[in-house]
Amino acid sequence: MAEERRWVFETGTQRYRDLATGRFLSNTDVIGIVNGIADRTTGDPVTTINTMLADGRLNTADWKTGFARQIKNAYIQQAELAAGGRSQMTPQMWGSVGGSVREQYRYLDKFAKQIEGKQLTPVQIEARTKMYINSSRESFWRIKDMKARGTGMTEERWVDEGDSNVCSPCSDAGAMGWQPIGTFAQPGSGRVMVKPETRCQGLTNCRCEKLYRKGPVAGEEGAPEREEPTPEPYTAPTVPEFTERWKAQDWARRNLADTVSYGEYGIDRANQINELVAEILDAANMKKLDALETIAQSWNSIAQENGILIGERAWANRLNPDAAWQHTMNNFDDALEATIRHEMGHVFHNQNRDRFMPQIMWDAQGVGWEEWKDAYGVTSRARDNWEECVAENFVLFSIGKTEQIHPAMISVFKELTKW
Repeated sequence: MAEERRWVFETGTQRYRDLATGRFLSNTDVIGIVNGIADRTTGDPVTTINTMLADGRLNTADWKTGFARQIKNAYIQQAELAAGGRSQMTPQMWGSVGGSVREQYRYLDKFAKQIEGKQLTPVQIEARTKMYINSSRESFWRIKDMKARGTGMTEERWVDEGDSNVCSPCSDAGAMGWQPIGTFAQPGSGRVMVKPETRCQGLTNCRCEKLYRKGPVAGEEGAPEREEPTPEPYTAPTVPEFTERWKAQDWARRNLADTVSYGEYGIDRANQINELVAEILDAANMKKLDALETIAQSWNSIAQENGILIGERAWANRLNPDAAWQHTMNNFDDALEATIRHEMGHVFHNQNRDRFMPQIMWDAQGVGWEEWKDAYGVTSRARDNWEECVAENFVLFSIGKTEQIHPAMISVFKELTKW
């Protein structure tokens, strides 16, 4: 991304500034960089290895390795651009990139088999590789969505190119104006609407864009006059038993979380996660997650505002837990279940933070600041801080182990959940 070094990202304004002119880059300028990343990658780097494949200087396996590297680089560059640089990338953002790249690798496996079977001409291979790299624009928009939500944006608008090449699904989406974030898919993904799902006729070649804003609230100019309907609570769908991990992951993306990646987990674990997360979302009256992903080789699991990242080594480590986790872990034969329930407890807390104001609960029970650990701390981990306390209590309440949970905590859980 040498070309982008002419600009610097300012965290205060969340915008890029041109170092030469001192002016902020317009949205059009930034989108030009997005398209430039895709165009440059499909230029010399990909064209070169495609030519070497065609004339026999590369075998299919070596070509696949080289092309996979170009896909990964393009997705990372797009994500970093949306985030404001590598230093602004969060674990959730990296998890999103990793999940997207792994999905492309799955498609690449089938692509390489078609090449090896001589089912495609060089022209078809060139066109297909361009579509793979163009799909990297989805990575930019996924991170833009995360950033928009994180900065309080609530609405998005689909912006088509406005020329004769715009397909009907994109034109229809553009005519919808401002909608809640999550209405539209990511440009470059091949999809336009999320529900009901519609697809761009140009697939990953789509050059549409999205804009974000903080929507007007009731009473402000521009706010809708009619009363907005109350969102329907999450209702767990019937969870199918899948035999292929990518199908389990795709189902989860449509039903459990906007971004899903199960890393190196096998199909049994993928099915287990789907069933458990669907159960918790339904029973705890929670909304769909933003992210449900694994972090390869990580010893830590993380709950973010409305998503969970599961360290692929974290739950295994808890098979022999230290004292901090012992009380909770004694209730499970499988540490992965305990890990997921704990991290979902953090998200439940985030979604219902106004009902877990500690001072209100403590005052109501005559418990002071220094005494809360004894009153609510069901494990030593729960005594670390209030966030861990709610999560650990959530785990035990969700499996019916209420003997040691404080009555005030039980009362709130009963009010908010179906358990």
